[in-house]
Amino acid sequence: MSLSAGRIVKHLIATRGPLTTKELAAQVTEFPQLVSGRFLKTRVLRPMQSSQTLTKVVLKQENEKPVWQWHLANAEAAAKYKTLERS
Repeated sequence: MSLSAGRIVKHLIATRGPLTTKELAAQVTEFPQLVSGRFLKTRVLRPMQSSQTLTKVVLKQENEKPVWQWHLANAEAAAKYKTLERS
């Protein structure tokens, strides 16, 4: 079954919660559709952010560097993407 990189990213965020770009890039070996970290960042994440499918939120904790995490813009859509199937 061939799935789009965008669908895989939505599935990962829906099942594993908010993820950083590095955490998503670590999934390249499991999902070859993600190609590489650079491809993921430039061809998948940025366009999904532009279309307001994903949002990037900063998580600030005391005495630590801020962490940017990707979230699904529509929380109700998370249930739809929990299973990795074609729709």
